[in-house]
Formats: sequence, C-alpha cells, structure tokens
Amino acid sequence: MERMETREYLLAELHKVKKWEEEQKDLWFWEKLGRLPFMLLDKLTPKFIQEKVGQAVDEVGGYVQSGGKYLITESGILRRFAEGKMPAARTYLQ
Repeated sequence: MERMETREYLLAELHKVKKWEEEQKDLWFWEKLGRLPFMLLDKLTPKFIQEKVGQAVDEVGGYVQSGGKYLITESGILRRFAEGKMPAARTYLQ
C-alpha cells in the first residue's frame, strides 16, 4: 500500500514551492532587464541591416553545422595547386 503524506510534509512542500516561485519572479526581472539593450538596438537598426546580419548568422550556423565541408573539398584544393592557381604554402609561412 502507498503511504499517505502527512499534513506537515505537505505544508513543507508547499513552502518550498512558494519559495521557488519567489525566486523565479526575481529571475524574470533580470532576464527582462538583460534583454533591454537588444530591444533598443532592434528598434534603432534599419531593417535591411537586420536582414543582412540574420543572413550572415544563418551562413555561419550552416558552416558550423556542416563542419565547413561545403566551402572546401580536398580534391578541389589539390586540383587548384596542380593548375597553379593557388600560391605555394611557403608564401604564407614567410
């Protein structure tokens, strides 16, 4: 059989819940305060700049997700070196 909770146990748990709710109220205020500069920046920045920044973030996200594989391929790099279209590595080391 299951054990019934006592009145004292339930009151103690209720106290824990109320304490947690109070902590969450403070957290919500600080989260809102932390978002304020970004909301202000969002209002002041022209729409086309927001779109370009969003596009750049999407590109970087795609690059990170794919591991950068769609930008370079080993065979393509080797072919360019063979064709002489890329400078030698020692140029960058000097």
